[in-house]
Amino acid sequence: MMRNRRLLHLFGSVKFLLRPSVRKCHSTGASLTFPKNIPLPLYLLGEASTYGDQVAMINADTGQKFRYDNLQGDSIKVSNSFFRLGLRRGDVVCLYGSNTPEMLPIFCGVTAIGGIISPAMTQMSVVELTNQLRDCRAKFLITTPECVIRAKAASEKCDNIQEVIVLGQAEGCRPFSDLIKTAKLSFPDISIDPSKDIALMPYSAGISGKPKAVLLTHYNLISAIEALRQPDFIPFEPGKDHNVMVFPVTHATGIVIGFGLSLIQGATIITLNRFEARSYLRALQKYNGTFTMTTPSMLWHLNNHPLLKEMDLSSLQTVFSQSAPLQPCLVEQLTKKLNVPHIRQGYGLTEACGVGLATPINDWKSGSVGVPIPGMEVKVIDPNTHEELSAGKEGEICLRGPSVAMKFWKSYNENENLLLGDGWIRTGDIGMCSAEGHYTIVDKIKSVIKYKGCQVSPEEIEDLLLNHPAVLDAAVIGLPDAEAGEVPTALVVKQRNVDAKELQNFVSENSASFKQLRGGIKFHPEIPRLPDGSISRRMIRDWFLEFHPLHARRAN
Repeated sequence: MMRNRRLLHLFGSVKFLLRPSVRKCHSTGASLTFPKNIPLPLYLLGEASTYGDQVAMINADTGQKFRYDNLQGDSIKVSNSFFRLGLRRGDVVCLYGSNTPEMLPIFCGVTAIGGIISPAMTQMSVVELTNQLRDCRAKFLITTPECVIRAKAASEKCDNIQEVIVLGQAEGCRPFSDLIKTAKLSFPDISIDPSKDIALMPYSAGISGKPKAVLLTHYNLISAIEALRQPDFIPFEPGKDHNVMVFPVTHATGIVIGFGLSLIQGATIITLNRFEARSYLRALQKYNGTFTMTTPSMLWHLNNHPLLKEMDLSSLQTVFSQSAPLQPCLVEQLTKKLNVPHIRQGYGLTEACGVGLATPINDWKSGSVGVPIPGMEVKVIDPNTHEELSAGKEGEICLRGPSVAMKFWKSYNENENLLLGDGWIRTGDIGMCSAEGHYTIVDKIKSVIKYKGCQVSPEEIEDLLLNHPAVLDAAVIGLPDAEAGEVPTALVVKQRNVDAKELQNFVSENSASFKQLRGGIKFHPEIPRLPDGSISRRMIRDWFLEFHPLHARRAN
């Protein structure tokens, strides 16, 4: 347990606590001694003063720069400001907006006084955001100008929201700059237990069902960052590495790899508020990007973009892809076009801070999503018997390690489905381990759809469709797509006349853009179900691919 009145004095000495020893294990990643008694903000900013006037972050959309020697003070001002507003240990602040550098001191300042950040995807509809705000019982909502209309509409439906704060200017909202203008450089006297206190509450669909909050502690997040910063994985050189960050900070991976890894190692972060191939490529060239984290969908766009061959990307050393396995042909093409040794991959779950497996710097294998990161244990089991399988056999991948969350918020049934006991968590993905210790993903048993790296809960869209008066029954699946990975697609039983366009518009108007039924809607007399009454998604998927050739072509 650490009291925050000591944080200010410890910022300069914390560096002595952040050099773990490393020893090799037989079947898992390297074993580390992770720092257990340090709150996350102290861990992230403890060495910031040693980087002095070095640039910590650049807003690529505005050109604004933020220095390392200002980050501590800005974070302390956020702590002071929110404490004055009534934020207390265990209270939740929802962060709903596109990437901006100000999100870092907000994240550090809120968690430094025991607050919890619950990130929300910018594409969320008013209904979806309202549901999350009510579920996590957020006290404050922080947003960006392009999201402010939906943010205000959702907050008006939630009695628990005390105020909406905007990063910029928007009518009817307090600007963040005004909030911290009169803040003092002092911490309230708050005790934090890094192993138990929650720092981040992202939402995940888990193996099945609707999105639910994952409880990630300070220690969980520190363990993830500490594991990946090791020399074999993602080391940065202070003052020389430039991380061009387009991955949303509303993802756990965005916080861990986008913000965390750079800050703890003194790299410069270049933020873009969203992915657009032209502006992304120009940022890589303009700021001499050495590292960037992407998704397969982003790489697909880059591979086909005419501007790629005109850019000087000679500074780029590492391209790291997350969210879904890459097609080997895409890797081969882009490796040549970007002139990098190889495109490295990572694999993880929101429930494990977005990490689990990663490609080491000097141990790349085609088709592999990597090896266990330091501190992480991985095993492959028979999905039915839970018996552990040997190398070369396909089964469900399971993880155990210090970055793995131990439960969902308010979701006893999902906890039971996801957790195997003794610290192991199911992933819902089918894969296998090679004799050399590399893992490949070959299929999945979970129902969650991955559209351009975003999780889509089929059950959530099914419930929405069933609210339409013309729908008697519905099933939603993900169909393979070369660009997006998977596209949500529906099979619907009608109870009165309705066309597919009307239902697609209904879903579009009431859900996030990444949940739209881009794979289309087909009508059928009944929904195929298993003996236990659950939807036979594999049967539906196979039917689509066999009888609707368009979907089969999209996968190739």
